Amino acid sequence: MEKFKTKELALIAVFSATWIGYTFLSSMAIGQIAKGIDVHVVRSVLLVLIVAMIGRFGGATWMTTIVGIFYLSSRTPYPPVIITIATIASGLAYDIYVKITGYQNATNWKVFSIGVLIAGLVQSVSTLGLLTVLNFFPARAIEAAWIAGLTKNVTASIVAIVITVAIVKRVVPIYKNYG
Repeated sequence: MEKFKTKELALIAVFSATWIGYTFLSSMAIGQIAKGIDVHVVRSVLLVLIVAMIGRFGGATWMTTIVGIFYLSSRTPYPPVIITIATIASGLAYDIYVKITGYQNATNWKVFSIGVLIAGLVQSVSTLGLLTVLNFFPARAIEAAWIAGLTKNVTASIVAIVITVAIVKRVVPIYKNYG
């Protein structure tokens, strides 16, 4: 595997910091209102942009790993290690999906829309699966928790896709011309 260039590492660092910073600000300002949907949108936009700008495997995985490590030190309603594992899994899933579909298609909205949905579902299933295995939910509430979690995730992914399409159309051409 080829080493990352300085420019690529800088992009990963900046995007990770953006995600972490936004997560912190959101939790302080609108966290109770947005219920994480805004962070889901930011994650989706950053996943698409990092893969489009780096153009090879590993960018999304490294970015989600950095963010996941940050989550280990944050307060969440769930055990932080679960959020970390789910976050890293979503980045890895997105990287694998884009590798399969081809990096030349990374900015095609039809391709990245499916990738965003897959990454979101992987994150949700990982979180819900680990919480279920650890008996976080009462037995009678497991089905309801899964239905609510997956419904929220798919809804957030659809919102994220719409916003990501608008942003990618503007940002990627600028980066390719001047980056």
